[in-house]
Amino acid sequence: MAAIDVEILKARAVISAWATQQGIQPPITADNNLKTTSAFQDLGDKMRSGGDHAIVARELIQHIRLTRAAKLGIKDPGEEPVRPDGVRRAYIIDSIRHPAEVELLRRIYQESFVLVGIVCDAKVRLQRITAKYSNAGVADAEVFMARDSRAKEKYGQRVLDAFHMADFFVDNTDLSISTESRMRNGISPSPKKPENIDD
Repeated sequence: MAAIDVEILKARAVISAWATQQGIQPPITADNNLKTTSAFQDLGDKMRSGGDHAIVARELIQHIRLTRAAKLGIKDPGEEPVRPDGVRRAYIIDSIRHPAEVELLRRIYQESFVLVGIVCDAKVRLQRITAKYSNAGVADAEVFMARDSRAKEKYGQRVLDAFHMADFFVDNTDLSISTESRMRNGISPSPKKPENIDD
């Protein structure tokens, strides 16, 4: 079986590009600073607050289209469709924060789109956040997790709502068992929603 050409696309990249186009300075603080991630949350909210709750995914779709065209040697595809060339390709979007994004991606890519929900025990996730961010205490981490899960605003972070729309679920609580190891040993991600998830 031929290898798959994989591209990882970061939502943060299109949010940063959008901010620059709007004359807004994207965060310049370090990645291990919780304020950096919070600032990107603010910018993502600002993008969606214009009424298009799927705007981040819409920008990512355009990025996928231009990336596909570039791989085929097409500099400017214009409005024309970019036809497949037989090469097996996968585009991994990191990450989806709103159910409207899921709906748009499913409508555009249909069965070619697969959403994987990553679940983690709340206490373990809290420990990881405080370890990852140099300036994150427990209280700050809890506020961050609550906002990330389901913000009050309809245009805000709605990760939990998007999570419930997943096709597969992977338990990331035990890092000693990596996703790569699971797949190598024939342990597939569960296609069924786990009974106990991190709300």
